[in-house]
Amino acid sequence: MEEKKRRIIESSVALFAEKGYHKTSIQAIAERSGVSKGAFYLYFSSKQALTSEIVQYYAEQMLDEVTRINQSNQDPESKLIEQTALFLQAVSDHKGHVFMTLRDHTNGGEGFKHLIKDLHNHSFQAITSRLFEMYGDQIRPYLADCFVLYDGILQGYLKTIILYEADIDVGDLSHYIVHRFQSMIDALLKELPAPILSPDQLELTEQSVSCVNVFDELSEAISTLEIDEEKQVELYEIVELLKCELSKDKPNQVMIRSLIQSLESIGSLQDKIEKLNRYLGGTIK
Repeated sequence: MEEKKRRIIESSVALFAEKGYHKTSIQAIAERSGVSKGAFYLYFSSKQALTSEIVQYYAEQMLDEVTRINQSNQDPESKLIEQTALFLQAVSDHKGHVFMTLRDHTNGGEGFKHLIKDLHNHSFQAITSRLFEMYGDQIRPYLADCFVLYDGILQGYLKTIILYEADIDVGDLSHYIVHRFQSMIDALLKELPAPILSPDQLELTEQSVSCVNVFDELSEAISTLEIDEEKQVELYEIVELLKCELSKDKPNQVMIRSLIQSLESIGSLQDKIEKLNRYLGGTIK
């Protein structure tokens, strides 16, 4: 990303946090960024266009961090705690303020709504991946309900921190949220009530959820390979490219086959590749 564009994005984040979205003018953003108003329009057609770029900018940073957590050797509970702390820390850095303000109060059009929905699905995938690791297949019927419960708890604390500027230790709160969440799941699996929601209602297919779990297994298997670091990084990148391609409305089947073949060259990954192929079903031909 160009330096000027990055400055505009980060300056607007600071101004939105200080003044609010609607009270921040493009002129003020340009002045804070050290660019002319004309330069602003070279990068963004409007303030609404800027809002989408802001969300994308910080979302990519957070998704990179989630990927790092997924590839770590931590146990599933520790991964979930760190993921939770990641979102909470974003609030303390004012990024959370922008995310929630834009989501709740900005009419960003269909493109913006699609972006927010896409981020919501990424969050769904990250959380349900942890749930599979922690509870196995018994959690499958309750994936959507569990995600809504987790998201509700998290968003409640985020809003409290933003609206009341509550000074809460991120580490303590992330542990608290995850442990309370686990208690709710334990009760759910003991009582086994009929599920309220399904992944389909959140516009995420069962196949997508399963694939996310396999991708995490692949990344974990790669982390244990006795190969040089450069090759290991290359394999991680192949997995990320696969995830990216499969998330598209019309995945490139040639690319998918090529990427899978690259992974198949590593014999110890065969069982994970076979599992991925089973879940993909008719996606690749």
